[in-house]
Amino acid sequence: MAAAASSASSIDTKQASADAHERDLALRLGEAESRLFARAGERRSAATVLRPTLVYGAARDLSLTRIAQLARRTGFFVLPRDANGLRQPVHVQDLADAAMAVLDSEAAAGRSYALPGGETLGYAQMVERVLAALRPPARLLRVPAPAFRAALATAHALGLMRGPGDAAVARMAEDLVFDAQAARRDFGYAPRPFDPTAAMFSLSAHETSRGP
Repeated sequence: MAAAASSASSIDTKQASADAHERDLALRLGEAESRLFARAGERRSAATVLRPTLVYGAARDLSLTRIAQLARRTGFFVLPRDANGLRQPVHVQDLADAAMAVLDSEAAAGRSYALPGGETLGYAQMVERVLAALRPPARLLRVPAPAFRAALATAHALGLMRGPGDAAVARMAEDLVFDAQAARRDFGYAPRPFDPTAAMFSLSAHETSRGP
């Protein structure tokens, strides 16, 4: 019997985070993976762990969907000018296809795999594509990093906004890139490029309209 479990690339990207909650998340993910493999060994079954990057496509993520929904309300989205770290957003259907594929792959048994998306692009470029998918499209505003952090701190203090924290903002400038070669080799992983639509964030043309 084989089993596939979804973890997250956060197990790597948040291990050394300045945020204690993020470090705890990475620790708990690692412990959960270890328990899974141990239990599979006890039962003489095969287990595979999938570690997707930034998942999108079902309007249930806490990253790109939140960006789309905020931009829908305001007509714009603000990023610091240094938010150019590389990202590899992965569609949820590609993750589901991978989960099915590993069940038929003997090579995948007992292993964990990074599952990046099919395209690598800068953080701001990624957000621009999300905003362009809205109807009408929203604008991306770039501001100096110190001004962005000051405004964000004020919004948090006044209770006007929850997240992102300082560690998440700092990561916007960091490259979070993973190699899909092992997944391609062992179970034919072939993720799509990043081509978002409003429907991927539960935002139809009618829902995104802000006026005539």
